[in-house]
Amino acid sequence: MNAADPSLSTDFVAAEHANQRRTTILILLVLLIGAVCFAAMGLGISGLVRSAEGSSAAINAVYLPMAIISGTFFTPKGYPTFLKVIADALPLTHYTKVTRDVMVHGEHIWTDWKQLLVVLAWGIVGMLAALKFFRWQPREA
Repeated sequence: MNAADPSLSTDFVAAEHANQRRTTILILLVLLIGAVCFAAMGLGISGLVRSAEGSSAAINAVYLPMAIISGTFFTPKGYPTFLKVIADALPLTHYTKVTRDVMVHGEHIWTDWKQLLVVLAWGIVGMLAALKFFRWQPREA
């Protein structure tokens, strides 16, 4: 085979298409896992609050600091040690890393499975809290 062989370019295009399809599927899987886990955590937190108005405030009080500390908007590498410890305990830190690895670096979702395990563990805790505390009707004060 020589470099001008058209089958080489066809093989390259087919391989690239398969890689893009795999990446798209992995991105959708990461997004699905994140949506389910974070929805469970949201329901778990809102189940602990007595009113709809209070649940919105509680979710914002948890989410906004978590989004800032977790490295979603900028890298936490320059954070003081105590903030790094907090960031490492938060699920969004690990979810951001998994999502970035799949979307930007083209890695497989299971490449850093410990990150995904942390997100799933938080999702399970949220689900258990939601099952125990969440009600569609507000609780009486």
